[in-house]
Amino acid sequence: MPRLRVVKKPNESADIPEADAIQVELEQELSDETKESQVDLAAQQRQEDKEKKVQEESEEVITLKKQLEDVTKAVEEHKKLAEQAQRERQAAVEHSQKRDAELTTAGDRVELAELDAINNAIAAAESEAGAAASAWSTAKAAEDLNGEVDAQRRLARAETRLVQLEDGKASIEARREWQRVQPKKAPQPQTLDTYIDTLPLNGSQKDWLKKHPELMQDPKKNVRLQNAHYDAEEKGLVGGSEAYFKYVEERLGYRQAETEVDDVEEVDDKPERKAIVSAPVSRNPPNSSGRPSSTRITLSPEQRSAAKAAGVDEVTYAKQLIKLQEMKRSGHYSEN
Repeated sequence: MPRLRVVKKPNESADIPEADAIQVELEQELSDETKESQVDLAAQQRQEDKEKKVQEESEEVITLKKQLEDVTKAVEEHKKLAEQAQRERQAAVEHSQKRDAELTTAGDRVELAELDAINNAIAAAESEAGAAASAWSTAKAAEDLNGEVDAQRRLARAETRLVQLEDGKASIEARREWQRVQPKKAPQPQTLDTYIDTLPLNGSQKDWLKKHPELMQDPKKNVRLQNAHYDAEEKGLVGGSEAYFKYVEERLGYRQAETEVDDVEEVDDKPERKAIVSAPVSRNPPNSSGRPSSTRITLSPEQRSAAKAAGVDEVTYAKQLIKLQEMKRSGHYSEN
């Protein structure tokens, strides 16, 4: 059986033989009540979307304000620490000549190198905090939330590092002050090993330092040792443990870092086949966009002739035929 030709407009059937049946596709008109209902629903949906957007923007503004307050507070604390560190460095510079004149033992020279190393580390941490604060401002201006969070984390790490460094510096200065007020004794020769024995370290750490005296004698290497030590503490490594020494030795170049290999889960050689689920095809899919849906009706050759005899086009005839069928179904029309 040949496939029926589809007609949507009156003139499209002109080239179809009258002896052939055709299929007329009509657009169903929506009632005024349905149109008003759809307009109301669309307006209501737009209002709900607008209110939801306002609510989301309000919550986002509150979150950003809270983040701004936290970062502002952290920046202020950083400024106070930086000012305090600047005053301490200035005081150290003013008394450097006097301090150098008082150095008479190897222990004094090592403590001085240790203080210099801590001061350098403090300056580096302050620079890192300043860079993080600047990055946060840039991310805030660009509305880059991920950038803001990353900058906050960097700033928090720098602040934590500053606190640790300041604690270490205060400990050394307190020890030096205690030694200063002690009764003067005749200077005793002190070796590097005997000085290491006086440090507040456990036995394994002291033994390790004695095996690497260059770390106490060379200021630059001592700075690297201090940085490796604080980084190990940040990672939660216990001083004197095997993991602690492994990490420090890798940082200082005494041990080659081991290559980390991620565990790879074994998988089946055959790729997993996922079933492709498709929706069934609908000849008349539901239309929720407000546009009229369409329907089709077949006109036989006799019905096409009847339309021509009535002086109407076949599309109009098809519309009237559908209305007649609807009236019959509703009981408003009877052939009897």
